[in-house]
Amino acid sequence: MLIDDFLNKHELKVTFITELKVDQETFVNKMKEISDINFKSKLLLVTDFMLSEKIKYVGYFSKNQAELRERTFPYKRFRAISTIKLNYKYQEKMLHVRTDIQGISYLRFILSSFILTLLLILCFLLLFELEFLPLFLFVVIGYFYVFLSFKYSKANVQRIKDELIEYYKKIEKQHNNL
Repeated sequence: MLIDDFLNKHELKVTFITELKVDQETFVNKMKEISDINFKSKLLLVTDFMLSEKIKYVGYFSKNQAELRERTFPYKRFRAISTIKLNYKYQEKMLHVRTDIQGISYLRFILSSFILTLLLILCFLLLFELEFLPLFLFVVIGYFYVFLSFKYSKANVQRIKDELIEYYKKIEKQHNNL
Protein backbone atom coordinates (compact mmCIF):
# COMPACT_ATOMS: atom_id res chain seq x y z
CA MET A 1 0.00 0.00 0.00
CA LEU A 2 1.32 3.43 -0.91
CA ILE A 3 0.62 5.01 2.48
CA ASP A 4 2.35 2.14 4.32
CA ASP A 5 5.43 2.57 2.13
CA PHE A 6 5.55 6.29 2.93
CA LEU A 7 5.06 5.67 6.67
CA ASN A 8 7.75 2.97 6.71
CA LYS A 9 10.20 5.11 4.72
CA HIS A 10 9.82 8.04 7.11
CA GLU A 11 9.84 5.82 10.22
CA LEU A 12 6.27 6.70 11.17
CA LYS A 13 5.53 2.97 11.18
CA VAL A 14 8.00 0.42 12.56
CA THR A 15 7.88 -3.38 12.68
CA PHE A 16 10.29 -5.54 14.65
CA ILE A 17 10.37 -9.15 15.80
CA THR A 18 11.65 -10.21 19.21
CA GLU A 19 12.36 -13.72 20.45
CA LEU A 20 11.94 -14.26 24.17
CA LYS A 21 12.63 -17.24 26.40
CA VAL A 22 9.31 -16.92 28.17
CA ASP A 23 5.96 -18.65 27.84
CA GLN A 24 3.00 -16.89 26.24
CA GLU A 25 0.86 -16.73 29.39
CA THR A 26 3.60 -15.02 31.39
CA PHE A 27 4.22 -12.52 28.60
CA VAL A 28 0.54 -11.63 28.28
CA ASN A 29 0.11 -11.29 32.07
CA LYS A 30 3.15 -8.99 32.33
CA MET A 31 1.92 -6.87 29.40
CA LYS A 32 -1.48 -6.59 31.06
CA GLU A 33 0.23 -5.10 34.11
CA ILE A 34 1.14 -1.97 32.14
CA SER A 35 -2.08 -1.85 30.10
CA ASP A 36 -5.75 -1.40 30.78
CA ILE A 37 -8.22 -3.48 28.81
CA ASN A 38 -11.35 -1.64 30.03
CA PHE A 39 -11.06 1.49 27.89
CA LYS A 40 -11.09 0.32 24.29
CA SER A 41 -12.74 3.23 22.53
CA LYS A 42 -10.72 6.00 20.99
CA LEU A 43 -13.71 8.28 21.60
CA LEU A 44 -13.14 8.13 25.36
CA LEU A 45 -9.62 9.53 25.36
CA VAL A 46 -10.54 11.90 28.19
CA THR A 47 -10.98 8.92 30.54
CA ASP A 48 -7.25 8.17 30.31
CA PHE A 49 -6.47 10.58 33.16
CA MET A 50 -8.45 8.35 35.57
CA LEU A 51 -6.11 5.39 35.10
CA SER A 52 -3.29 4.45 37.46
CA GLU A 53 0.17 5.96 36.95
CA LYS A 54 1.69 2.58 36.03
CA ILE A 55 -0.75 2.08 33.13
CA LYS A 56 0.96 3.19 29.90
CA TYR A 57 -1.23 1.51 27.26
CA VAL A 58 -4.92 0.95 26.68
CA GLY A 59 -6.37 -1.80 24.50
CA TYR A 60 -7.29 -5.45 24.34
CA PHE A 61 -5.65 -8.87 24.28
CA SER A 62 -6.83 -11.95 22.44
CA LYS A 63 -5.37 -15.44 22.11
CA ASN A 64 -2.37 -14.62 19.88
CA GLN A 65 -2.45 -10.86 19.52
CA ALA A 66 -2.97 -7.56 21.26
CA GLU A 67 -3.93 -4.15 19.98
CA LEU A 68 -2.96 -1.23 22.17
CA ARG A 69 -2.81 2.51 21.96
CA GLU A 70 -0.62 4.71 24.05
CA ARG A 71 -2.33 6.39 26.95
CA THR A 72 -3.04 9.96 25.96
CA PHE A 73 -3.69 11.97 29.11
CA PRO A 74 -1.83 13.35 30.96
CA TYR A 75 1.32 12.34 29.06
CA LYS A 76 0.66 13.39 25.49
CA ARG A 77 -1.20 16.44 24.36
CA PHE A 78 -1.84 17.67 20.83
CA ARG A 79 -0.13 14.68 19.24
CA ALA A 80 -1.21 11.83 17.02
CA ILE A 81 -2.29 8.65 18.73
CA SER A 82 0.24 5.84 18.36
CA THR A 83 -1.13 2.33 17.93
CA ILE A 84 0.71 -0.87 18.80
CA LYS A 85 -0.15 -4.29 17.45
CA LEU A 86 1.45 -7.35 18.99
CA ASN A 87 1.30 -10.79 17.40
CA TYR A 88 2.86 -13.51 19.52
CA LYS A 89 3.38 -17.20 18.92
CA TYR A 90 5.03 -19.74 21.20
CA GLN A 91 7.26 -22.13 19.23
CA GLU A 92 10.17 -24.34 20.24
CA LYS A 93 10.42 -22.95 23.79
CA MET A 94 10.61 -19.38 22.42
CA LEU A 95 7.96 -16.72 22.21
CA HIS A 96 8.11 -14.85 18.89
CA VAL A 97 6.64 -11.37 19.25
CA ARG A 98 6.01 -9.28 16.17
CA THR A 99 5.46 -5.66 17.16
CA ASP A 100 3.97 -3.07 14.78
CA ILE A 101 4.02 0.53 15.96
CA GLN A 102 2.23 3.15 13.90
CA GLY A 103 2.77 6.77 14.92
CA ILE A 104 0.03 8.36 12.86
CA SER A 105 -3.32 6.97 11.77
CA TYR A 106 -4.23 6.55 8.13
CA LEU A 107 -7.13 8.98 8.51
CA ARG A 108 -4.95 11.71 10.00
CA PHE A 109 -2.29 11.17 7.32
CA ILE A 110 -4.84 11.42 4.49
CA LEU A 111 -6.52 14.43 6.11
CA SER A 112 -3.16 16.20 6.55
CA SER A 113 -2.24 15.54 2.92
CA PHE A 114 -5.64 16.76 1.72
CA ILE A 115 -5.49 19.98 3.76
CA LEU A 116 -1.94 20.65 2.62
CA THR A 117 -2.96 20.11 -1.01
CA LEU A 118 -5.87 22.53 -0.64
CA LEU A 119 -3.56 25.10 0.94
CA LEU A 120 -1.10 24.69 -1.92
CA ILE A 121 -3.84 25.22 -4.50
CA LEU A 122 -5.14 28.25 -2.61
CA CYS A 123 -1.65 29.70 -2.33
CA PHE A 124 -1.06 29.09 -6.02
CA LEU A 125 -4.27 30.95 -6.91
CA LEU A 126 -3.44 33.82 -4.55
CA LEU A 127 0.10 34.00 -5.92
CA PHE A 128 -1.17 35.84 -9.00
CA GLU A 129 -2.80 38.49 -6.79
CA LEU A 130 -0.43 38.93 -3.84
CA GLU A 131 2.89 37.60 -5.16
CA PHE A 132 4.96 36.66 -2.06
CA LEU A 133 2.57 36.28 0.92
CA PRO A 134 0.76 33.03 -0.09
CA LEU A 135 4.02 31.17 -0.60
CA PHE A 136 5.25 32.28 2.82
CA LEU A 137 1.88 31.35 4.34
CA PHE A 138 2.02 27.88 2.76
CA VAL A 139 5.51 27.25 4.10
CA VAL A 140 4.59 28.36 7.64
CA ILE A 141 1.33 26.38 7.77
CA GLY A 142 2.93 23.34 6.15
CA TYR A 143 5.77 23.41 8.67
CA PHE A 144 3.54 23.61 11.72
CA TYR A 145 0.77 21.35 10.47
CA VAL A 146 2.69 18.57 8.76
CA PHE A 147 6.37 18.68 9.60
CA LEU A 148 6.03 19.10 13.37
CA SER A 149 3.26 16.50 13.52
CA PHE A 150 5.41 13.98 11.63
CA LYS A 151 8.47 14.88 13.69
CA TYR A 152 6.64 14.27 16.99
CA SER A 153 5.08 11.06 15.66
CA LYS A 154 8.46 9.74 14.50
CA ALA A 155 10.07 10.51 17.86
CA ASN A 156 7.11 8.92 19.62
CA VAL A 157 7.41 5.71 17.56
CA GLN A 158 11.11 5.43 18.41
CA ARG A 159 10.45 6.09 22.11
CA ILE A 160 7.71 3.42 22.24
CA LYS A 161 9.97 0.95 20.41
CA ASP A 162 12.79 1.51 22.91
CA GLU A 163 10.38 1.23 25.87
CA LEU A 164 8.87 -2.02 24.58
CA ILE A 165 12.26 -3.60 23.86
CA GLU A 166 13.38 -2.77 27.40
CA TYR A 167 10.13 -4.11 28.83
CA TYR A 168 10.45 -7.33 26.80
CA LYS A 169 13.97 -7.80 28.19
CA LYS A 170 12.68 -7.13 31.71
CA ILE A 171 9.92 -9.75 31.30
CA GLU A 172 12.43 -12.31 30.03
CA LYS A 173 14.91 -11.56 32.82
CA GLN A 174 12.24 -11.80 35.52
CA HIS A 175 10.95 -15.08 34.10
CA ASN A 176 14.42 -16.63 33.85
CA ASN A 177 15.27 -15.65 37.44
CA LEU A 178 12.32 -17.63 38.81
